[in-house]
Amino acid sequence: MKLKCYFEFPTGMTTEDVKSDNTSYGNCNIMGQITSLELYRSLKNKYVDIEIEPINTWETQINKSMEQKYHTAWFIIENPENKKYVAINLQCDRVRNIKDWDLENCVQLFSAVGNQTNDFTYDLDVEIPYIPSTFTTWYKSGYDTIEEIYKTNSTRLIPEKPIFVGGSYLFREWLYNHDTRFDIRPDRMDAHLFMQELGKYVINIDINSVAEISCRTLDIMGLGSALLRPRLRIQYHNPLIPDYHYAEVYCDDLSNYKLLANAYIDRFEELKKNTDLIKFLSENGRKWYEENATIESYVNIHMKMVDLFLLQ
Repeated sequence: MKLKCYFEFPTGMTTEDVKSDNTSYGNCNIMGQITSLELYRSLKNKYVDIEIEPINTWETQINKSMEQKYHTAWFIIENPENKKYVAINLQCDRVRNIKDWDLENCVQLFSAVGNQTNDFTYDLDVEIPYIPSTFTTWYKSGYDTIEEIYKTNSTRLIPEKPIFVGGSYLFREWLYNHDTRFDIRPDRMDAHLFMQELGKYVINIDINSVAEISCRTLDIMGLGSALLRPRLRIQYHNPLIPDYHYAEVYCDDLSNYKLLANAYIDRFEELKKNTDLIKFLSENGRKWYEENATIESYVNIHMKMVDLFLLQ
């Protein structure tokens, strides 16, 4: 069997580089490119009797729309003879927008982001069944900084207000314009500096946006901080358990921004007073990160689930 594997190569790497055992990632700073490379190589080494040809999606994508099939947002392994394929969502924020794909030929669809019906309630879209998987953070520089900060064991602060650094959209934008109880900083930061900012605090928050979960959830757990966020509707290969891996913001209607803001503040104030719970969540969150969100754990989890014999 001969298969084609579509993913974005690490910046500057050729097809020959990808096929080799060279462990250097060059100037690449995108974790999705790195995990895709490592996953491709692991599959090639496991399925030695199957020829798997790597194809750089940076060259095949038609435009920047994440919903097209051969795009940098997806890792696709396809049998060109029968058109059967395996798809792994790397960064498609709205999986519902792939309904025009030839889904009848998709034998496995793995996703860790973007499976909601809309960007307000975040109810799961049952029309596109997915296999719960995992994902990792965005930048390699941030990934490395997480480890540096975690290993220093420096003293961290309890913030006076819930702090959010990053893009302004939906509920995030509403908070910035309407609620001074939060410290919302809409300007993006360099990944290294961003991790240093998060690393100052024992409590950090994440706020849903286009893909429901953001890499910030992983960043916070990786740093060993207590994560505060709404319950995740999307599922993972190893479940992320509310009030075990992160402190749940108790709100049944995520589209009611005033109600949601109050729920954030209530849980934040409660958490600030409970140092034992902060420690409990921080340790459990870090353990989940180590077992699910590192390069090695990301690849290992997908290697357990991807079955290329289904493409026959």
